[in-house]
Amino acid sequence: MTLSSGTAALHLALLALDVGAGDEVVTTPLTFCSCAQVIEHVGATPVFADIDSVTMQIDPAQIESVLGPRTKAIVAVDYGGHPCRIEEIVKMANARG
Repeated sequence: MTLSSGTAALHLALLALDVGAGDEVVTTPLTFCSCAQVIEHVGATPVFADIDSVTMQIDPAQIESVLGPRTKAIVAVDYGGHPCRIEEIVKMANARG
Protein backbone atom coordinates (compact mmCIF):
# COMPACT_ATOMS: atom_id res chain seq x y z
CA MET A 1 0.00 0.00 0.00
CA THR A 2 1.21 3.49 -0.81
CA LEU A 3 0.24 6.55 1.17
CA SER A 4 0.56 10.20 0.32
CA SER A 5 2.33 11.33 3.49
CA GLY A 6 3.75 10.44 6.87
CA THR A 7 0.61 11.92 8.37
CA ALA A 8 -1.53 9.46 6.44
CA ALA A 9 0.76 6.63 7.57
CA LEU A 10 0.40 7.64 11.23
CA HIS A 11 -3.36 7.86 10.82
CA LEU A 12 -3.56 4.41 9.26
CA ALA A 13 -1.28 2.94 11.95
CA LEU A 14 -3.49 4.28 14.72
CA LEU A 15 -6.60 2.94 13.00
CA ALA A 16 -4.92 -0.46 12.58
CA LEU A 17 -4.26 -0.49 16.33
CA ASP A 18 -7.91 0.39 16.99
CA VAL A 19 -6.94 3.61 18.78
CA GLY A 20 -9.95 5.83 19.37
CA ALA A 21 -12.10 7.70 21.82
CA GLY A 22 -11.04 7.27 25.42
CA ASP A 23 -7.51 6.15 24.52
CA GLU A 24 -4.30 8.03 25.17
CA VAL A 25 -1.27 8.02 22.88
CA VAL A 26 2.13 9.12 24.14
CA THR A 27 4.31 11.16 21.80
CA THR A 28 6.94 13.88 21.86
CA PRO A 29 6.22 17.61 21.82
CA LEU A 30 9.32 18.17 19.65
CA THR A 31 8.11 17.02 16.25
CA PHE A 32 5.83 17.96 13.38
CA CYS A 33 2.34 18.91 14.54
CA SER A 34 0.70 16.07 12.60
CA CYS A 35 1.76 13.56 15.26
CA ALA A 36 -0.62 15.10 17.77
CA GLN A 37 -3.21 15.98 15.14
CA VAL A 38 -3.70 12.41 13.93
CA ILE A 39 -4.05 11.24 17.53
CA GLU A 40 -6.86 13.74 17.99
CA HIS A 41 -8.29 12.90 14.56
CA VAL A 42 -8.96 9.30 15.65
CA GLY A 43 -10.60 10.58 18.85
CA ALA A 44 -7.74 9.79 21.23
CA THR A 45 -5.85 12.16 23.50
CA PRO A 46 -2.20 13.02 22.90
CA VAL A 47 -0.01 12.83 26.00
CA PHE A 48 3.40 14.45 25.73
CA ALA A 49 6.52 12.88 27.17
CA ASP A 50 9.42 15.31 27.51
CA ILE A 51 12.67 15.05 25.62
CA ASP A 52 16.21 14.40 26.77
CA SER A 53 17.83 17.85 26.80
CA VAL A 54 21.10 16.51 25.39
CA THR A 55 19.86 14.26 22.56
CA MET A 56 16.62 16.17 21.89
CA GLN A 57 14.90 12.77 21.52
CA ILE A 58 11.84 11.54 23.41
CA ASP A 59 13.07 10.33 26.81
CA PRO A 60 12.06 6.75 27.71
CA ALA A 61 11.99 7.67 31.41
CA GLN A 62 9.55 10.47 30.65
CA ILE A 63 7.41 8.10 28.60
CA GLU A 64 7.23 5.74 31.55
CA SER A 65 6.22 8.60 33.85
CA VAL A 66 3.16 9.46 31.74
CA LEU A 67 1.92 5.94 30.95
CA GLY A 68 -1.52 5.32 32.37
CA PRO A 69 -4.37 2.85 32.22
CA ARG A 70 -5.76 4.53 29.07
CA THR A 71 -2.43 4.47 27.19
CA LYS A 72 -2.97 2.53 23.98
CA ALA A 73 0.10 3.44 21.94
CA ILE A 74 3.40 5.31 21.83
CA VAL A 75 4.39 7.35 18.79
CA ALA A 76 8.16 7.62 19.10
CA VAL A 77 9.75 10.02 16.66
CA ASP A 78 13.37 10.28 15.56
CA TYR A 79 14.37 13.95 15.58
CA GLY A 80 16.96 15.80 13.55
CA GLY A 81 18.18 12.70 11.77
CA HIS A 82 19.10 10.97 15.02
CA PRO A 83 17.30 7.87 16.28
CA CYS A 84 15.43 7.80 19.56
CA ARG A 85 16.17 5.02 22.06
CA ILE A 86 13.65 2.72 20.40
CA GLU A 87 14.93 -0.50 22.01
CA GLU A 88 14.10 0.84 25.47
CA ILE A 89 10.74 2.12 24.31
CA VAL A 90 9.79 -1.19 22.68
CA LYS A 91 10.88 -3.11 25.80
CA MET A 92 8.72 -0.83 27.97
CA ALA A 93 5.74 -1.17 25.63
CA ASN A 94 6.06 -4.95 25.46
CA ALA A 95 6.21 -5.16 29.26
CA ARG A 96 2.84 -3.38 29.38
CA GLY A 97 1.29 -5.47 26.64
